[in-house]
Formats: sequence, structure tokens, C-alpha cells
Amino acid sequence: MTSLWARRPDAIRRLDARLSRHRILCAAAVALALSALCCAYNLTGGPLSNLNDIGGWRPRLAFTLLTAAAQGLLLLLCALLCREGALRAALRQAIVTAGFMMMLLAINQKSYAYTQTVQPIVRAMDGGGLAAGLNGTLSAPAATLLYLVTRGPIYDMYLAKLFAIACAVLLALLAARAAEAMGASARAEAALTLCLILPQGFMSAACCADGAIASALLLGASLLALRGANGREGRPLLSALLFGGAVALHGAALCALPLYLLRVYKRRMRPKHLAAALLPLAAGCLPAILCGMSAPRALLSPLRAFTCAPAFASGAPGLFDLFPRALVEEMEGAPMLARLPEIDAVTNAAPYYTQAHWQIAMRGLSVLAPALLLGAWALALRARGASPLQRTLALAAASLFACPGASAGAWVGVAALCVLAILLEPGLRPPACVLLFATAGAAVYPLTGETLLPPLVAMGIAFVSILSLLGVLPCRPEGRDG
Repeated sequence: MTSLWARRPDAIRRLDARLSRHRILCAAAVALALSALCCAYNLTGGPLSNLNDIGGWRPRLAFTLLTAAAQGLLLLLCALLCREGALRAALRQAIVTAGFMMMLLAINQKSYAYTQTVQPIVRAMDGGGLAAGLNGTLSAPAATLLYLVTRGPIYDMYLAKLFAIACAVLLALLAARAAEAMGASARAEAALTLCLILPQGFMSAACCADGAIASALLLGASLLALRGANGREGRPLLSALLFGGAVALHGAALCALPLYLLRVYKRRMRPKHLAAALLPLAAGCLPAILCGMSAPRALLSPLRAFTCAPAFASGAPGLFDLFPRALVEEMEGAPMLARLPEIDAVTNAAPYYTQAHWQIAMRGLSVLAPALLLGAWALALRARGASPLQRTLALAAASLFACPGASAGAWVGVAALCVLAILLEPGLRPPACVLLFATAGAAVYPLTGETLLPPLVAMGIAFVSILSLLGVLPCRPEGRDG
């Protein structure tokens, strides 16, 4: 990509220079044209042409226009984040358009993960308001966000999925921006494309409207703001606020806490900046407190990620895959735990793992998981010769591996870090490729509900790659390439 762009003809150079003088205007024109074309395509025969549960022509038209508006904003933001010329920005806008339309292909598919996890919470909120959705596995700020996203005249499934798709696209844009910030702008388009086609994103997180992807997005933005770009100092206050928002939505975002504590220890960040992370958490818990939830319970609700596991193991190759969890309805040998009978009080017969077995296992593993988490943090921070990207990837992957409630949406951020490691650091390519394969192999295909790898196999592969990233197994980074 670098050599091809460097050898471009002089006419293209002059055109790029001329268009770059009016960069924002050109970006807005391209965004408007692409979103209008996709809107017309969706009205005639695109992914939004056959929405079964939309409820008529007017809601369908409203949702199509809303989708076009969201796409236009994403394309405009794509151009604003690009630090290259107008032609490179237009190329990235075309890539984002293709990825956005690909993610819309499964928006009408009622995946089993959505109907069994997200939809019951939404239906409870429809009948009892926000207070009815505060007793589930979501944190109080995440339940509030889901309530706000699903309110409106359009069918809630489409709104929730559109929000998850927008978060997945934004995360890909952040990966491209991170590649530029690390001095590899020639590979930004590759990072953007790979992050858009991640199966963990468009097949698992986006299709089942996993809200944890919003936490992964905020966490990625916080790490980018903490690092800075092209030798400039980062923005610690903004980074801490984004980090607090990520933790509020999902407790698995605490994986980045050692990085902030290390910054404070080395006096590269003030303690008051890190304390500012409590402000988004308090603001996110305020609606739940007003609905009758106690303040301590609301503030500690993000820690539910460490005390309860999601119903589906798909896309999350973690420690808790040692025990059978629900995969999909069609797969034999792994039925929904909620559908299994309790242990027979007379014969004590249990041909499968029942809900009672799962609760007993959770008590033991909930004690083991924090110990593994602290051990992984210590190994990641003490790894000699580790680059910042390797340390960040090792912390994130090890933390999510030990976190019971880390769902597919939370693992999308780790997959984006794997893409950056593959593109930017040759020494990290073997473990990053193995970890990326494990998370992608555990993702669910939305139409058939099948997975490439069984959860236990994906867990083993991810465990080996994490040991390599932590330095337990040989992994010799050779520096950044290109």
C-alpha cells in the first residue's frame, strides 16, 4: 500500500492536493452521496427491504432514514479522523460503507442469543419501565442505555441492532486512527477493513445486539486518548472519563485499570484525573437510583460481570467454558440450562448439568477468577521488553479470559487489538493470530447458529496464546514494522 501510494501519478497528486484544501466539504459530499445511494438501495431491494416486524411502511421508511443518517454521520466521522489527503479519506469512507452494509444483512435475523438474553429485558422494560430491567445481569448504566436506545415508535430489535452496528463501525475507525497514531498510516485501511469483517463483531455482537460492545468502544477511545498521537502527550482527563464510562457499562473494562495505576505510579498521570473516572459511573447510575435502586447496589452493579456469566458462551473463549453453557437451540449436547430440569429430589438423577450444578460451579469459579485476574495483571506488568501494545493486549485478553461475564461484545475490543498487533508488530503475530482465530472460531453464524470451534477448544487455544503474550511461553517482539 505504501509503495503504490508513493508511486501514484502526478495528476492524482495534484487532484489530491486540490481536494484536500476543501477536505471537510469533500468529505461531507462523499458521505451524503454514499448514504443516499445506500438509502435508495435499502428502499428497493437492500437489507432493509424486508423487515418482518417493522409494522408497516411508515416505520420502515423512518428506520431506513435513521439508518441513512447514522451511516452519514459515521462516514463524516471517518473522514474527520483521517489525517491523510482527501482521496485516502474517500477510500476509507467507501470501506466503511461496504462494512456497514454487510452488518445490515443480519439485522432482520432473530438470533437465539438475542431472543433469550436481550429481548426479555426489553419486554420487561416495556411493561414496567426502567425499574423492571435493573434486576438482570446488566449493570445499572447499561440497562439505562438499553432503555434509551429501544424507546421509540420503531421495533426495538432493529434499534438495538443498529446501535450495536454503529459501535462496531466506530471501533473499527478507532483501530484505523490508532494505526495512524502509532506511525503506520499506510496500514490504516487494512486495520479498518479487518476490524469491519471480524466475525465476532458482525455475526455475534451486532446480530444479537450485545451492549458490551459499547463498553469496548469507550475503552478503546480511552486508551487512544491516553496514549496520544505522533509523539504528542495524551489527554489523561478525557481518557479517565471515557474509562469510567466503559467500566459503568461493563465491569470487564476494568482490565485497563493496571495501565492507569502504572501511569499514576510513574507520575505520568495525576491521581485526581483517575478519580474523575467515578463521575461517569455516578452519572450513569443516577437514573437507576431515581427508579428506586439503592445507591451502593447501583454503583457496584458493573461488578456483576465478575459474579454472573452470560447465557451464551459463543464468541467468548473464557475460563468458564470448562462447564457446559447454552450455545444455540439447534446444537445437540448443549441445551439451554434454563430448560433443563432440576435435580430429582428422590433419585438425585442428573444426566446433564442443570441450573443447580451451574450455580455450584459459579461459586467456586467466582473465587478462582479474581485470583487468576490478579496473577495475569502481575505477569503483564512485569513482562520485560514488552511493548505497550503487547502489554495492553495481554492485560485485556487475560482479564476477559478470567471474567465470567465477558460476552462476545467485550471480546471485539481484544480482536481489534489483535489486528493492530498483527499489522504493526511482527513479533506478536503468532499469538495474536492464534487468539484472533480462537475468538472468531467461537463466534456464532446468525442464520444457522453454528460455531466453527467448540467452546472448550476455543478456550484452550485462547489460553495458549494468552500465556505467550504474558511471556510464559516464548514470544519475542521484534519491534514495530513499517
